[in-house]
Amino acid sequence: MIHLLADDETPLSILADVVEPVVIYDPTGTKVIGQFTPADPERGRQLYAEVAASIDLEEIERQANSGDPVHPVAELWKRLAAQEANGAVAEQAPAKQPDASERTG
Repeated sequence: MIHLLADDETPLSILADVVEPVVIYDPTGTKVIGQFTPADPERGRQLYAEVAASIDLEEIERQANSGDPVHPVAELWKRLAAQEANGAVAEQAPAKQPDASERTG
């Protein structure tokens, strides 16, 4: 389940892209004001199935056992931002950097 603060900064148009239920809180984040459930729950199941099918568990296992150094995701974002600032990354539409609640690692 996704959690969302309903404030003046949050465009509710993002709800058109969600594929699972969303709990909507007041701007303080302390009171639930509602829940949004997408009209087509099958769309979410299909997207999750596609993502799951694209995961190569053998490759994950190989990398886990490779002995290569492991780096936190926050370090990766920092390195990419530095490369972009130095012009080392081709100019593209900026990718949305996930907020702390979306990051893993």
